[in-house]
Amino acid sequence: MTGAILKLQYKKAGQSDLSGKIIGCFFFVSKNTIATCHHVLNKNSLLPEKSFNISVHYLLMDGEIIVLTNEMLSEFPEIDVTFVHLKKPYNVSIPSFSKTFTPLNLLVRNEAYNTATTSFIDIGWNNDIPMVNSVNLESIKIEQNGYISDRTEENWEKANPQGIQLRNAKCVVTNYGGKAGSSGSALFSSKTNELIGMIWGGEKRGSNAVKQFYAISSIEIADRMKKIGLTKLFWKFWKNN
Repeated sequence: MTGAILKLQYKKAGQSDLSGKIIGCFFFVSKNTIATCHHVLNKNSLLPEKSFNISVHYLLMDGEIIVLTNEMLSEFPEIDVTFVHLKKPYNVSIPSFSKTFTPLNLLVRNEAYNTATTSFIDIGWNNDIPMVNSVNLESIKIEQNGYISDRTEENWEKANPQGIQLRNAKCVVTNYGGKAGSSGSALFSSKTNELIGMIWGGEKRGSNAVKQFYAISSIEIADRMKKIGLTKLFWKFWKNN
């Protein structure tokens, strides 16, 4: 299952002009763990921007709205990945991980969410706490597809606007891009539905779009999952390890 991350900010409780936007996507890697980009979600990003006093982050998915807190995060900035550990397991489908560094020309797809509109969501107040009353993610879902055009190992040591800190990270490049907001979305094989990687950025086409997506390889993601004890026998990736 996939979903979107919503950030709400405000100066004082009860104000009618809440500032909210989708900052990225996520997908499940186990029944109670999701993955997204580190530059989208980390302990520093949970803090409000200078012009606000309070910020609240939510995971939005079909039938569920989850409030995020610091202690739920495991961060791996060197591959631009953050895992969020949920308080209970969910009845969702978990992708099989590709155990190879994805070949060129492999047909792939991903789904993201339109970040330019807030018409999909209803927000109100309950005892001075902002509440997401309802969500219609299906109305803003964007499906994208193409093929793998390149494979690369990325190092981003210099400061950049997104705060990305890649270190020898195995990545794949798609022949397609799209609107901003796709960071954190899962990249799947169109034929087998295996997880190929996670989109983290791309070659800029304009202020709100990129020409080609870059995705961190599933090999890198699975390696970090193993380090924090998230290996499960039902993942094909681990059957022969």
